[in-house]
Amino acid sequence: TESSSSPSSSSAAAAQYPIKSLLVLDAWAFALQENVIKRGLSDSSSISLLLSIISEDWVTNPECDPLVQFLQNSWSSKTSNVLSYYAKDSVHQSFSDSEAWFPSWVATRV
Repeated sequence: TESSSSPSSSSAAAAQYPIKSLLVLDAWAFALQENVIKRGLSDSSSISLLLSIISEDWVTNPECDPLVQFLQNSWSSKTSNVLSYYAKDSVHQSFSDSEAWFPSWVATRV
């Protein structure tokens, strides 16, 4: 039997429920491949709005560099609307958000 997380079912779900906008707070972009950072949001992306808010703590963090590169490359896209704001006098809060996207039976064991 085919798993519900197979590529074909994931593609079908993405087509049925496309992501139109993203809000990222102190986004961690180290996980992105170099070609994704260099490409940014492509003109073929279904995302019409990307809003990034960066805390003062995050600006001085080396983990911010890939995010800034990604945002700069996305700004050059003709169809994407990329907004990035700097929150002066703010701090970065490190906590796991996995409980928000893991299935509840997994999150309770993490």
